[in-house]
Amino acid sequence: MRLLLILLLHLGYNSTFACECWGDRHLNDKNIIAANIIIKGKIQHIDTLDNYKILHVIIERKYKGSKEINEKSLIIIKTPKDTSVCGLNVSVNQNWLFLAYQNYNGLFTDACSRSQNINSSKKEDQNIYKYNLAFLERKRNLDHKRKNKRKSN
Repeated sequence: MRLLLILLLHLGYNSTFACECWGDRHLNDKNIIAANIIIKGKIQHIDTLDNYKILHVIIERKYKGSKEINEKSLIIIKTPKDTSVCGLNVSVNQNWLFLAYQNYNGLFTDACSRSQNINSSKKEDQNIYKYNLAFLERKRNLDHKRKNKRKSN
């Protein structure tokens, strides 16, 4: 009985404090609309402040974002420090596809945002990244065609 109680408490503890993201990890139009910025970038430096990791990211490719943000720009993105509350498991020099959201404290992302480590060695992660990258490139090309068509009219 005592062992059963300990087991139940342990399982309850783990499920209560674990990050759980629902849904497909493939990007769709809703994800693109919801994100304020979508970039492919390399993490140059990581600081910590309170319960956050502060990521210093050099942009390699911009898919969505303000006009002030360009490729080769340095941007700051925050994520929770702890992966149990959906913080990203990041390291310096990793390449990431970031979907970030503007809040009162700057740009923010987490594990549920569909941000992903481009350098992951997992085959499933690589396949999802290839799909997401192709999806973003198609969207980017369509946007450029629309802008050029408006300019010519």
